Amino acid sequence: MARKNYTYDSRPRYVAVADFNNDNHLDLAVANSIDANIVILLGDGNGTFSRQYTSWFYDESGPYWIGVGDFNNDTLLDIAVANYDSHDIDILRGYGNGTFSIEFTLGLGSSRPMLLTVGNFNEDNILDIAVASDGTLDLTILIGSGDGSFEIQTNYYLGHDSMPYSIDVADFNYDNKTDIMIVDYGTSNLIILFATENGEFPIERYSTGDNSYPCSVALGDFNRDNFIDAAVVYRTTDKIGIFQGSENGKFQATEQFLIGSSFSRKSIGAGNLNIGSTLDLIVVDSGTNSVIVYEGSGDGTFIVKANHSTGTNSNPYSFAVGAFDHDSISDVVVANYDINSILVLRSYTISLISTENSWSPDSEFQPLSMIVYDINNDQNLDVIAADGLSNSVVLFLGDGNGSFDMREAFSIKNDHRGPYLIAVGNFNNDNQTDIVVTLYLTYKVRIYFGQKNGSFVQGYECEVSQDWMLMVLLAGDFNDDKNLDLVVGNAVDGQLAILLGDSNGSLGEPLYYTSVYSSGVLVAMGDFNSDNITDFAIANSDSHAFVISLGNGDGTFKDPTYLSNEDYYTNCLVIGDLNKDTIVDIVITIPDNSGIGISLGKKDGTFESMYFYDDELGSYPMFVVLNYFNIDRNIDIAILNSITPSIDILYGNGDGTFRTNSKLNLENGSDPFLMATGDFNKDGEIDIVTANTGSNDLSLLLLQDEPDFINENTYPQKSGAHPSAVTVGHFNNDLRMDIVVVNSGTNEVRILMNYNSSTFMKTATYSTGENSHPQQAVVADFNKDNQLDIAVVNSWSDTLKVFLISNNGTTANSTEYSTGSKSSPNSLAVGDFNKDGWTDIVVANKKSSNIGVFLGYNYPTFNSQIIRIEQHNSYPTYVVVGDFNGDSQWDIAVTCFKKNNVSVFLGLGKGTFENETSNPLPTSSYPTAMVVGDFNNDNQSDIVVVNSRGKTISVLLGYGNGTFATDISKSTGSSSPVFIAMGDFNKDNKLDIAVAFQTDDNVGVFTGYGNGSFSEQMTYKMPNVSSPVWVTTGDFNKDNVQDMAVANFNGNHVGILLGYGNGTFGDIIIYSTGTNSGPCAIAVGDFNKDNNIDIAVANLYRKTIGIMFGYGNGSFLLQVTY
Repeated sequence: MARKNYTYDSRPRYVAVADFNNDNHLDLAVANSIDANIVILLGDGNGTFSRQYTSWFYDESGPYWIGVGDFNNDTLLDIAVANYDSHDIDILRGYGNGTFSIEFTLGLGSSRPMLLTVGNFNEDNILDIAVASDGTLDLTILIGSGDGSFEIQTNYYLGHDSMPYSIDVADFNYDNKTDIMIVDYGTSNLIILFATENGEFPIERYSTGDNSYPCSVALGDFNRDNFIDAAVVYRTTDKIGIFQGSENGKFQATEQFLIGSSFSRKSIGAGNLNIGSTLDLIVVDSGTNSVIVYEGSGDGTFIVKANHSTGTNSNPYSFAVGAFDHDSISDVVVANYDINSILVLRSYTISLISTENSWSPDSEFQPLSMIVYDINNDQNLDVIAADGLSNSVVLFLGDGNGSFDMREAFSIKNDHRGPYLIAVGNFNNDNQTDIVVTLYLTYKVRIYFGQKNGSFVQGYECEVSQDWMLMVLLAGDFNDDKNLDLVVGNAVDGQLAILLGDSNGSLGEPLYYTSVYSSGVLVAMGDFNSDNITDFAIANSDSHAFVISLGNGDGTFKDPTYLSNEDYYTNCLVIGDLNKDTIVDIVITIPDNSGIGISLGKKDGTFESMYFYDDELGSYPMFVVLNYFNIDRNIDIAILNSITPSIDILYGNGDGTFRTNSKLNLENGSDPFLMATGDFNKDGEIDIVTANTGSNDLSLLLLQDEPDFINENTYPQKSGAHPSAVTVGHFNNDLRMDIVVVNSGTNEVRILMNYNSSTFMKTATYSTGENSHPQQAVVADFNKDNQLDIAVVNSWSDTLKVFLISNNGTTANSTEYSTGSKSSPNSLAVGDFNKDGWTDIVVANKKSSNIGVFLGYNYPTFNSQIIRIEQHNSYPTYVVVGDFNGDSQWDIAVTCFKKNNVSVFLGLGKGTFENETSNPLPTSSYPTAMVVGDFNNDNQSDIVVVNSRGKTISVLLGYGNGTFATDISKSTGSSSPVFIAMGDFNKDNKLDIAVAFQTDDNVGVFTGYGNGSFSEQMTYKMPNVSSPVWVTTGDFNKDNVQDMAVANFNGNHVGILLGYGNGTFGDIIIYSTGTNSGPCAIAVGDFNKDNNIDIAVANLYRKTIGIMFGYGNGSFLLQVTY
């Protein structure tokens, strides 16, 4: 059949991942729906794809979906393609080199296969195919024969209005049989077909919410209970729904997580984006043209971490996950439908970004030393610094938001020398923090006692030895008497002196101790031999000695033990547990070698040989600190480079080794020489402060994790091809993954193969049939020839086409299977559904609202069977949950816009619900939102609804048995309410409500009387043309009074109204969300863990989430957008 040349674009619709050429590198298979082909991109093993092969189908076949498997048992991956427009499944036989040929095409009659999946459905150890079709509304099981051919075993009718959008297989009830899960967009259900001994598939359904329109599902064990769970995304809501699996195959709808966008098609998948066992979720959003990463916590909850653009107007249609560069971290490949390209995102990395601010009490500030401590006990970290020019100690008092209030703690201006080194602690046991200083270039130590009013008074002074010049000062309890002691070091000869403290802040006579016979001594203290006694690690910058001196517990120390004979100069020494063995390890700087040295400790106080990490060539490491700079709870290392100037972060692996660093650049000319860490803005992230001699200030770097894919490559699909799907597999036996692309525009499946690991040198193209419009494809060995084949669903020709690929991937025989008249298949997957050893295919038929399962046999024929599924079409606008009948089970209430009612579904506690109970509202009321609370103080749940067209609020008082009294309506005058919130605004322990009136630019407050009735409204005017669409409550200024936050859609701002506690509110305070932003929804919470309420606002037009961090006084920072 002749192939037309289209002038429009390829439209990639689906992408799959597999090793098609057996080179142990993952490849891609892309379904181009308009070009009607499958394009194979062969992976190079480093995350790039340099060779491409194309398999063409019949014009207008419309490949929608790809399934991958060894359909002919030749150990080579094949591809099954769902051709939506040509109503068939194409099986592409893989040759192990990345090329494919159409093995045969299986017609599905009037069915339009939308999706397919592969599995062993009949327990014959042969892959079968399940095909979900549009038009005929069924699921068709294709039983694999093992030679790459299939026969239709059964059709399962999915019911009126069903529209399968996604399909997958797994053993959900752990009976060693392959089951099928379908996302039914049309009826807003998850459908599970459980495999049985007799080959039948009984159906169970789980509602995803009326008119939620689920788009895609991802399977995985998200809460680590060893049961398969499902994550679902929806077109009309901005949530991810988690359905928690169990041993018997039952699912329970649990958490829902906001994803920040609505009313767009989304796809979801699971992968491991961080090194570890916890699954993460990846969402591709066609509305925002982005890939969104949700990192899993391991308990079934997820946190959004990254948002990566797929390109302007790209319209990403599907994606797949695989480790393309062999780093054990999942990568993502996306089919961009509207810009005709395949986008590969790799190297998901959590980088640090910093916001740097400089702090100085005056222009002549000269920091000599500093320490981080909460000096004033306000739970905020402070910095204490010695100022060499003013001979004073300066306090940088933190406010918990990353800012400082600077003031002088005390001055030593009357002395010849000012403060040099600093230590802090409670030396006189009065519960106040004291400051110890050494006087610059002298032998004197002085204690300043902290007072309750925050001031300091001079206390004890100790003279160590007149020929000493102090360069070490550390505080600790060296004799276990619960009093702080000091150790000081002499810059001239390296001697140490122990000053034992008593309970009143005095220091005893020095106990001298010879550590190293040289100048330039450095000391760190810790318990190196696990005896709960403080020991010393000592390094000498002049003699290059490195020793350990173990403590005796009485303030004395054993003779030093030399750790290394290496000849290197060090200027910083720190300790910490780098390998999680509870034993202290040591890190030193080696500036002459532009690196650091690490010695891992042993339990007896000895250390392993030092190993080294080179820093950037030409750098000069001045200082190191240890802390947790990412979320993996492994100690990391921050290295301060004075010449660059910059800070390098080495991320710990938890075993004493470290991986690639992040670099934080500092201001040129600052000359940093000291560094300390702490969480200065209480956002849960460790921050860094440096002392700078060049710029005479302190630099505070507020750090924040910024996860993202740091490598991306784009692979264009030819104009006119319209790639609609992509999958991967080994087709040409070169041990490299190849790519299968379904091109719906040119009606073909195309394989891209890689012979030389540098470019796609070879393309095999397989037609899915004229006007077939293939949508998706799967790869599997359908004919047991150990060569991968391809199955494709064609949405326009209503067929499933199977291509049995030759062993070099360049030729194929094809068989076409009907998915039913007007079925419009758009998805498919493969598996051995009947456990006969043959690969089967399952196809989702979009327009016929059914699923086709194609069971693979030795001969290409199929049977069919239909099962119907019901649905409601009441246009639900809002849903809430509550316990309406007092049985401690969650129930659901839904406002139905067109039915003018509130529908209540009482939960049975098993994830199922009783039939709908309808609670009528006034005619033409058009309810849009509601709240649940006890409005008449009878300890039963009630409902208050806002009716936009009826211009009323309706109160439904609950009887406690799941039923409600006839609604009590209260007029809102000429204003049309659109949203509602509740709270106790006048502190009378009775619930009040606040209502947003979009067209009148105001918010109305109704005071509750506690009997189910309310006062007349008191309105608060928003700026003209503001259009308030959302209102929520919270205590924004910590006065124990409820305040309000309002999203003003046309005004492009959030309005704050602070409550007075008597039911009234102050004037509006405006915070801009940006020009043409369209704020449409608000959530409040403490997002940065500073005990202040913050605001998150969804900006519809800018497709961003804005975060406004609260100060706790009713004011907020300007929004940060994501």
